Amino acid sequence: MIAKIVKGKCFRGVVNYVLDEKKGTELLSSDGLRLKDTESIIQSFQSQVELNQRITKPVYHISLDFSANDKAKLTNELMVEIGKSYMEKMNIDETQYLIARHYDKEHPHIHLVINRVDFNGNTITDKNDRIRSERICKELTRQHQLYWAKGKEQVKTHRLKGADKTKYEIYEA
Repeated sequence: MIAKIVKGKCFRGVVNYVLDEKKGTELLSSDGLRLKDTESIIQSFQSQVELNQRITKPVYHISLDFSANDKAKLTNELMVEIGKSYMEKMNIDETQYLIARHYDKEHPHIHLVINRVDFNGNTITDKNDRIRSERICKELTRQHQLYWAKGKEQVKTHRLKGADKTKYEIYEA
């Protein structure tokens, strides 16, 4: 299991992406949101951001991606359990979130859209989030006995961006 973390300024784009029907989206879990339609979800997130005007990037969009080898094992219930455990271990609590599953790729994956402004108006820290996330992903992979890749043989390098792309270019050289 790996996590891809993106922080942003606006919930509109990420909510529209995550709930896009073309991706075979299934909304699995949420908290603190009005689920009437996409617009009410966006407004729910935005309303809570107004509790803390100091934060510049209130959006946490985290994609938890699993190996295609675990497809049969990963029920919606297990993916929600893993998603909630991940958030708990990342100290993301007392805030709005939604968890949605996509079926647009060969590997199972879920998207977490999280408000970094909690119910009390406090900011949820992003300090060392990538380092903490890597450790937590390894821990959850072991805990749930998910597939552990032996090396870098299945990495789709053409899809990498930024620092990850650079790392693999150095590795391949």
